[in-house]
Amino acid sequence: MIPDILAGEKRFGIGRGMYVNSQPTLDRNMTTQQETTQTTDFDTFISSQALPVLTDFWAEWCGPCKMMNPVLKDLAKEWKGRLTIIKVDTEKKPQLANRFQISAIPTMILFKGGQEVHRFQGALPLAQLKRELESKL
Repeated sequence: MIPDILAGEKRFGIGRGMYVNSQPTLDRNMTTQQETTQTTDFDTFISSQALPVLTDFWAEWCGPCKMMNPVLKDLAKEWKGRLTIIKVDTEKKPQLANRFQISAIPTMILFKGGQEVHRFQGALPLAQLKRELESKL
């Protein structure tokens, strides 16, 4: 079961290596309790994954973020079984963006066992993205 933070979102790919396209699930003006729940759901999700989790922090208005969509879909297909890819809309989930000190987007954070192991910013072509991640998996 996917936690509430990812519930109702579109998935591209099958099983492991899924690509989750973030849709608004919580109101931007949420209460502290909702923020805590959302953060807890995110932590539970990334900690429970057997595969490393690449998290794309993005926003709808961001051109380079939109450029990364097909790249991430291709990566999810090619690295199926090696990596889980999720997206966090920083406009819809600002408490997560603040928690991870996202100051520019797109920002990609790679988590293993629930812990951040690598981070980078900016849009990358598929080949460069693979090189960036290969040694960290």
